[in-house]
Amino acid sequence: MTDREQADSEDSADSAANPSARPTAAHAWLAAARPKTLGAVIGPCAIGAGLTLRTGRFDGTGLAVAVLGGVSIQLLTNLLNDLVDGVRGIDGPDRLGPARAVASGWLTPRAIGIACVGLAVVALACAFFLAHHRSLWFAPLALLSLALSLAYSAGPAPLSHTGAADPFALIFFGPVACAATVAAQTGSFQNDGWWLGLGPGGLALSLLAINNLRDVEGDARTGKRTLAVRLGKGFARAEVILGIAIAALVAIIATLNGMPFAALSSLVVLVLVGSAWRIVRGASGTALNRELHMVGGVALAYGVAMALAVALGGGAA
Repeated sequence: MTDREQADSEDSADSAANPSARPTAAHAWLAAARPKTLGAVIGPCAIGAGLTLRTGRFDGTGLAVAVLGGVSIQLLTNLLNDLVDGVRGIDGPDRLGPARAVASGWLTPRAIGIACVGLAVVALACAFFLAHHRSLWFAPLALLSLALSLAYSAGPAPLSHTGAADPFALIFFGPVACAATVAAQTGSFQNDGWWLGLGPGGLALSLLAINNLRDVEGDARTGKRTLAVRLGKGFARAEVILGIAIAALVAIIATLNGMPFAALSSLVVLVLVGSAWRIVRGASGTALNRELHMVGGVALAYGVAMALAVALGGGAA
């Protein structure tokens, strides 16, 4: 079985479609939205909820608006990536990851564009609510997040094409998301979310590094200068291990900082030992799809486990 045939087989589990057979509209939209990536958003939000539960400042409305805003921006980023890469011809027939909706002809650029506008409106509405009821800082934070969402795929020098996306993944899918979730409930950005969020941020970094490692040959051919292309596969493999190590270190620090149940998060990270070993040993191409699914699942489980740990721990948020 060739790499492409293996990728098509794996794609059927994700998008229930092969590029050669048109899927249903629902499956096409799921392929474009990539719901499996939402664990990277929900994880840090869960930790933020745990921090407010710990101090009795939990607010369901603020949490729901924060999650809705974060999910909207993540879906917007995914749809824009599908749209722009499809129009530019970057997602070709030799793609090793899940098939893309625009490139495969399943959805029109106009349909994706309309959905993107709708998601941007939802994100701005959430930001307006939080800026009015919690903190004015949500206004510039939302504008910056939307700008980065657009800049990830679009513009003359997209973040995903230049290697600049990696640090943003670590920061915005970690400390920023976690601290903002607490602020959405309490009105204060001065909270433990900034350091606890480094855990899910590290796993988001690993996810992006694995994705770039899998696509390194194709990205090099299409002119995408990711860090894996710029600095080589060895660097990308080290980046994966670094992200996992950050998540484990945060769990250990939390355990020693009056949150004994954070050890659960350390156990969750241990699930990735096998993935890390296979990546270090040279896993490449479609073989990395399995590791992407594994790390994505662990990112969500890690967030839930850490949320329980901080909710049951002591100290101030």
